[in-house]
Amino acid sequence: MEIYEKPVPLERLRSIVEKALEPRVQQMAPFGVPDYVQLAAMGRHSVVVEVRGAKVKGHIVIDNGEAFCAVDNLGKGMDAFRRLAFLKSASINCRALARGERYERNIEGSCESILLEAARVEDEEGASLDDELDWEMPAPQAAPAKEARSSVRPAPGAREKRRFDELYDEGIEALLKKDYHRAFGAFRAAGELVPDDPRVRANLVRLREMGYAS
Repeated sequence: MEIYEKPVPLERLRSIVEKALEPRVQQMAPFGVPDYVQLAAMGRHSVVVEVRGAKVKGHIVIDNGEAFCAVDNLGKGMDAFRRLAFLKSASINCRALARGERYERNIEGSCESILLEAARVEDEEGASLDDELDWEMPAPQAAPAKEARSSVRPAPGAREKRRFDELYDEGIEALLKKDYHRAFGAFRAAGELVPDDPRVRANLVRLREMGYAS
């Protein structure tokens, strides 16, 4: 228990409250850094993605849906972003950018272009992204032409597609709010409309692994 003498400045009081509300135990995130960056960009959110690995630790800041900065213990800017985005076996925590929290900008460009550039550099250096981007679809297996024709699923209609998009958006909004039960329900409903969507499948697998399949 902490005791403070009056008067306590408003900013100090806000800092005390925000610190008290922080979770005491950091859980392993069910999603990777690229997932959180894309989710924040799509929803125009302001978040800090904190990443901790065995040898590298740092953070990526997304401000109002735009990539703002990346810093780790080895450097900053795009190099830090790439290291953090594709770090294997990392502990990840995504939180809202606190009021008054300030960072120096060292990244310019859309989240999508920055992720693509980081992935391109990572790929050219010989790193495999298969373990990091769980939504990659497996290579199709050869099948007789007659069997392939019989297994083709009709493309969803316009109404189904709109409903799928609504459910998918609801799922990612719930993820950012850490409402994982609601996210699972939204993704499961989306998967019933479009069972072949790899993003939905990957999200459901991760949420099941976290124990939110209810």
